[in-house]
Amino acid sequence: MAKYGWTSGAGLGASSSGIVNPLRVQVEKRRKKADADGGGWAEPGGKGKIIGGGKRQGEEEQGLSDVIVLLNMLDNMPDLAREVEDGLGQEIGEECGEKYGRVERVYIDTATQRVFIKFTDQISALKAVSELQGRVFNGNTITPKYYNSDAFDKGVYTK
Repeated sequence: MAKYGWTSGAGLGASSSGIVNPLRVQVEKRRKKADADGGGWAEPGGKGKIIGGGKRQGEEEQGLSDVIVLLNMLDNMPDLAREVEDGLGQEIGEECGEKYGRVERVYIDTATQRVFIKFTDQISALKAVSELQGRVFNGNTITPKYYNSDAFDKGVYTK
């Protein structure tokens, strides 16, 4: 990669703002069950963990998460509260579930006009962010970003 201008410690991309470390997947392995639990082997939860991909020091952007926030999607929507009442969240959840992976929860913050989607795993969220980038909804260009999972679980939607 050095012949293309990359130097060690610099991020990928034209402006060097991309990831510094390669992405790796850490898979849970089978483990033995306690004899009190019947013995034998316990199957893993079927989840892997994505490790790496960190940005350069000083970057504030949220890393990979199982929660994403869709910015600009609901801008200029005349009667957002009514749309939410009529099942907008359910429609968004169903579409994302069909295309990107299992959706655990959808929350629409009518005050800030942002849509929060929690997936059951980070891979689904990664697919959603990749494919929703630049997509147009109701004349608005969607900007998906990862959101802190702990903050979402605590009901903090202002970050």
